[in-house]
Amino acid sequence: LKLLAGRVAGNPALLDALARECERLKSLVHPNIVRVDGFHREAGQAWIAMEYLAGGDLTQYRGRPAYEVLHLAIPVADALAYAHSTGIVHRDVKATNVLMSIDGSPRLADFGLALALEQPPDPALGAGSPYSMSPQQWSGAPTQPADDVYAFGVLLYELLSGYPPFYPDVDAAKVEGQRVPLLVSRYPVSDGVSALVHRCLEKEPARRPAMARHGPGPRRRSP
Repeated sequence: LKLLAGRVAGNPALLDALARECERLKSLVHPNIVRVDGFHREAGQAWIAMEYLAGGDLTQYRGRPAYEVLHLAIPVADALAYAHSTGIVHRDVKATNVLMSIDGSPRLADFGLALALEQPPDPALGAGSPYSMSPQQWSGAPTQPADDVYAFGVLLYELLSGYPPFYPDVDAAKVEGQRVPLLVSRYPVSDGVSALVHRCLEKEPARRPAMARHGPGPRRRSP
């Protein structure tokens, strides 16, 4: 259960928007996306019920070899590409928002900040997590899939090096104006993988790679 903060639970208009968004998220059926079961409110409280996963999150894999990181990250990229194809941008992709099932497969979670592409971001929902926010999110630009591509690059960078770019002090000036520090890992990282990470972290959205589906189509899960 994801319990909503009082500032959200006490805002009827925002709750209505979140309820509509949860209905959209319930339609996301993908083996690497946490299933949303529904939006509920009662006695001044509001919460989102979703699939329970007991394997922790991706932070436990920081600093691992590239082959382990890619094995976990590629399904996340596929999940993002699928969400984008339905018109939804996650807006807060990070290691703590990728949960692990007991069989070791990653599941993209917490679409609490996700919005349909045609909708402007609601300031009450927040802009995302500082380390994962693209330059465009820092500047308040409209939501776009390229924001998730940037955040996916941050995720790869963090898992390979142990820390996100600009750690421990991140701000808009660094993200918007400074070159991302060169990826350094305790394990060998191929030039191709390093180049991909830095392409995802390009300042200009058009210079980032596009998300593309890699696996089979989504399969339905039993209730």
